[in-house]
Amino acid sequence: MSGVAGAALGFNAPVAAQAGPDGEPDYDQIVIADTKRTDIIVSATRSGDVLLPENYTGSVTVLTDYTLDQRQTRDIADVLRDVPGVAVAGVPGQTQIRLRGSEANHVLVLVDGIEVSDPFAGEFDIGTLQAEVGARIEVLRGAQSALYGSDAIGGVVAYESASGRAVPGLAARVEGGTQATVNGTLRYGAFGDMWDAALSATVVSTGGQPNARGGVRDIGRDSYTLSGKGSVELTNDLTLRAAARFIRTEGQFNDTDFDFTSPTFGLVIDTPGTGYVNEAVYALVGARAEALEGRWTHDLSVQRAEIDRKTFGLFGPTSGSEGDRVKASYVTVLRLDKAHNLTFAADWERERFRNADPSGFAFAGRRAIETVGLVGEYRYAGKDFDLTAALRHDVNDKFRDATTFRVGAGYRLTDTTRLRAAAGSGVKNPGFFELYGFVDGRFIGNDALRPEKSTGWEVGVDQDVGDGARLSVTYFDSELDGEIFTTFPAPTFIATPANRVTESQQRGV
Repeated sequence: MSGVAGAALGFNAPVAAQAGPDGEPDYDQIVIADTKRTDIIVSATRSGDVLLPENYTGSVTVLTDYTLDQRQTRDIADVLRDVPGVAVAGVPGQTQIRLRGSEANHVLVLVDGIEVSDPFAGEFDIGTLQAEVGARIEVLRGAQSALYGSDAIGGVVAYESASGRAVPGLAARVEGGTQATVNGTLRYGAFGDMWDAALSATVVSTGGQPNARGGVRDIGRDSYTLSGKGSVELTNDLTLRAAARFIRTEGQFNDTDFDFTSPTFGLVIDTPGTGYVNEAVYALVGARAEALEGRWTHDLSVQRAEIDRKTFGLFGPTSGSEGDRVKASYVTVLRLDKAHNLTFAADWERERFRNADPSGFAFAGRRAIETVGLVGEYRYAGKDFDLTAALRHDVNDKFRDATTFRVGAGYRLTDTTRLRAAAGSGVKNPGFFELYGFVDGRFIGNDALRPEKSTGWEVGVDQDVGDGARLSVTYFDSELDGEIFTTFPAPTFIATPANRVTESQQRGV
């Protein structure tokens, strides 16, 4: 079988084509891509085909398994701090990632092809993700809503764990350090002629340190992750795959002083007895079928995410939320003669949440939002010229329907110099917390919010230096309309979100 496992990133054998006499791909000779090349890109297209960085028309960083191993940094949040255009920040229980000045809920995070953001908060706690043995990361900067919809207005971060075929056998590591810190992983991978499977368990624990001004209370954290993935080739043209992940995080946090009369008003202060417990369960199953000697593929997948969050104080629970997401996707790809590639995708997604606030003042029933997305994508891969175009239309049951686009082109001036340019739009629907969130005396949601919309462009140059180095420079410019921000209206001055009436601009190099 020649193929990849589709849009879920769970691929086993990437599709490529041998070069014809004119240097362009020849799909009369479909072969397995060179598995020695690890800096491939999967998330930049819905087709599931692999792209090479030198053929991608946007701005991307690929952190291979070798790079992560050489870094010897286990926390993915710390690894991403060094990636251009990425900002990492957070508070106990929520580590955020931003791309090019976007908000944390503007970044789509995929883990083994699964959307892992919390439907309630709209973000993923990147601090719970550790660099497992053989894992790799892709960072796509710029709006990817034309491919993935509402959550990818700022870009995509895709984390992929290794398959049992890629990294077979038993692997283990354990590290320790100051502040009672322990980080350990145990992994086992196996494969046969027609199947592969991998299981991994990770534990991270730290006693922490004070985070309040003049405080003495240590803010610790314990995180446990159990994950697995596998695939089985039923026939030469049909493959099944599955992936699952469980994350439990528990720790302490300090509160902010909201007493107007206190000299520490607005500052974080020691708050004995406060803590949190977060649990997340993710799962994906999919099937991929091929026809016409691999030129026409069909991929069907279903994924589910459930995230529960609870906070507590000295006298019991103080807040909570329950969110879940079900998403079904169908992707069909027709690889035409030579370098032309057509992709169609359809996504159905339902997100639900329940505000489990123990005060009794907030509505505790479940709310839901459904979205249907239709995607068309075209790619041309020539010897010196590359072209991509994607268009997506989302039908929302709460918000106005939205259409987003992305186009890009790249041209190789010389053997070592390549110019590229891309433009696109994005949309971000308000999250459940922004719409309906409630924290007694501190936050009230706003169900009149409208989606944020972004339009931007970028130009860049890639210069190969020597045999193994590449210097890339990119200038980007984007405008965000209807940005959601936090305001404190009189007379209660309780925080609530609102849309800005002016445009926000992000630009940089």
